[in-house]
Amino acid sequence: MQKPRDWREGMKHSSTAQTMRHLRVEVMELCEGAGLYQIDLLNGSKERVSEAEYWARRRGQMKLDRENAALTATGQQPRQKKFETVKDILRKQISSVLYRTTSFEDFSDKLMQQYGIVVKESRGRHDPSPPERNGLHKGHGRGNRRNGELDQQLPAQDSGVQERW
Repeated sequence: MQKPRDWREGMKHSSTAQTMRHLRVEVMELCEGAGLYQIDLLNGSKERVSEAEYWARRRGQMKLDRENAALTATGQQPRQKKFETVKDILRKQISSVLYRTTSFEDFSDKLMQQYGIVVKESRGRHDPSPPERNGLHKGHGRGNRRNGELDQQLPAQDSGVQERW
């Protein structure tokens, strides 16, 4: 309660960060008390997904489920049960290479050798480009935390300045 209107009856509350944090805590406590399932509002997810990617996953999974139902009806075994977007696949490939490298050059070389992913530089940032795609996947498009994770994992360049991913 920061302003007089916040505690007056019939007045609107200020939508401040502090108010929103308080409301998230209250909602989580109410849901836990009632035994209801609720996503964790207090500690965001490890992997941030945009709304467009969320809906692409949903539509892709629904389409895959329909195709798998048709295959099982004919007696064939479905090859894939979980739909993955291009960004999901790219995240997994980068993570698998990231933890086995010691320098940025080693990282980009291994990505190229194992998966055919070219790491391009654009405005001082390095962005991966999968072989089947002409455009770049910007770091902010793979999730908010991805850039910081890679900055911490990759060693600094020889110039002493750590490259942004």
